[in-house]
Amino acid sequence: MVVYIKIVTIYQGRICSSHVIHRPRTNVQFPNLKVAAIFLSAFVAAALGVPADHIVHEKRDGAAFVKRRTVDSDNIVPVRIALKQTNLHKGMDLLMDVSDPNSVNYGNHYTQDQVQAMFVRPSKSLLTRSKADFKTTVAQLKTVLHTKYNVFQTRSGDEHFGTNKYHLPADISDHVDFIYPGVASVPMARREERPSTKNPSMVAASRPIPEYVNNTGAEDCGSLITPKCIKEMYGIPDGTSKREGNELGIFELDQEMHKQSDLNPKQS
Repeated sequence: MVVYIKIVTIYQGRICSSHVIHRPRTNVQFPNLKVAAIFLSAFVAAALGVPADHIVHEKRDGAAFVKRRTVDSDNIVPVRIALKQTNLHKGMDLLMDVSDPNSVNYGNHYTQDQVQAMFVRPSKSLLTRSKADFKTTVAQLKTVLHTKYNVFQTRSGDEHFGTNKYHLPADISDHVDFIYPGVASVPMARREERPSTKNPSMVAASRPIPEYVNNTGAEDCGSLITPKCIKEMYGIPDGTSKREGNELGIFELDQEMHKQSDLNPKQS
């Protein structure tokens, strides 16, 4: 079914433009109404092949990637559209202006408004300043970008989800820096690299630091960092007392539980 939509672009309370587009009904969910109307016009009903007003926005040399398989069209993927910025060549000068002890602005900090005013491209057609995030299906993303998504394998054996090129309308391409996932592909996690934590016996046993590594002196710290290196480099003294309130916190990430046997040597 083709749906006709009238898009009214509003900027600072004023109507800047109004036009009608048509697009297929989709399940794309934008996070809020701040997503620029210019992006909605990308969801035009797709014809066979690439429309004449579309251009290749990004492409990569596929020689480093081996195409392995397609992806289920119904899979939901998070998408980010990054807008182009301006004055990026001034970034280093701005950083040094507040970082150089000889600068009169040394130690100051830029506000968010100052950063946006410097780097955001002025445009009355955009209601978002840096990026637009939303979720959609693989099938809908392929239709919008007139491309094909696949799982690629790199020379290291890692698998990535992406494409070798994609298209955008010429007038929209001028505002977009990149779309992710695109030629910048999404790494796919290897299931075998994440052992189950539900059964402790399935987790590989920890191994002590080899003696020759543990005895590495400070002169070798340029090639190998060990606890002894850090201790000598920063002059950390040996602990001689246990004081109340000097407890250590244990950080856990992605449901990876700590092992008490790893902590026992440090608690003695």
